[in-house]
Amino acid sequence: DLKNNRLEGVFGDVAAIGKWLKNNPDYAIMDERASDPDYYGKGLGIAVRKGNDALLQEINAALDKVKASPEYAQMQEKWFTQ
Repeated sequence: DLKNNRLEGVFGDVAAIGKWLKNNPDYAIMDERASDPDYYGKGLGIAVRKGNDALLQEINAALDKVKASPEYAQMQEKWFTQ
C-alpha cells in the first residue's frame, strides 16, 4: 500500500520494516525509534515516504505532545518499570 500511494507512512517492527527496506531502496526509516529494550526489544519504528517532511513533522509533533503529557509519565511508571 505504501508503494502504491495508498499510505503515506507505516510503523511497525524494526526487523520487519528493515527487511522490507532492503528490497525497496526508495524508502527509509525516518527519525528515532521507540527503544525501551524491556518493552520493545529492538524497538519499533515509523517510516514515511522520503521527502514527506510535512507528515514527518506532524508525527514528531504528536509524539512530542504524548511524551510531554503527565499521563505518559504515569503509564511509563506503571507499566514499564521493574
